[in-house]
Amino acid sequence: MSKNISKNFYLVRKSKTCMIRDIIANNQTHMLVGNLTMGTTFKVLNWKHELAHAIPDKAVGISLASLAGNELFTSYVTEISPQSFVAAHYHPEGIEIYQILSGQGMMKTGVVVPDNTIKWNHPTEVQSGDFFTIHPGIVHRLENNSLEKLILIVTCSPSNLVHNRVVVEKGYCGI
Repeated sequence: MSKNISKNFYLVRKSKTCMIRDIIANNQTHMLVGNLTMGTTFKVLNWKHELAHAIPDKAVGISLASLAGNELFTSYVTEISPQSFVAAHYHPEGIEIYQILSGQGMMKTGVVVPDNTIKWNHPTEVQSGDFFTIHPGIVHRLENNSLEKLILIVTCSPSNLVHNRVVVEKGYCGI
């Protein structure tokens, strides 16, 4: 980056589309935010609106809507209906970051042991405001054991939704 970059920014906002531009002392422009380039636009999305248009992920029994990110790491919003769950699964690579926006539930985690069964840990209660990470290889199943919707944001590689996911079959290992 140029030594002459000013820290002065302005934000041009039109509807939900914004452009970040920086002001450079020598009139050359360089973006100071991530991998953005001059003139790159970004959308400000409302998770409540996006959730209404979520796409079903039948493999694990939920619907997801993309909120922000790129081909490497993306945030999605999803909801789990009362008395329902995300099917048990794990990711051989990469992490998932969960943020509970509303509701409460039970997160079950475990590991696949040499005899191809799962050794489950003690379940952990989760609720609105909780934030946690699921590491590679950890089998996880999020259950909504309440009477209200459990709404959360999951941030992960988009590959976690396709080929970097092993769904554990019902009836397998005591599920």
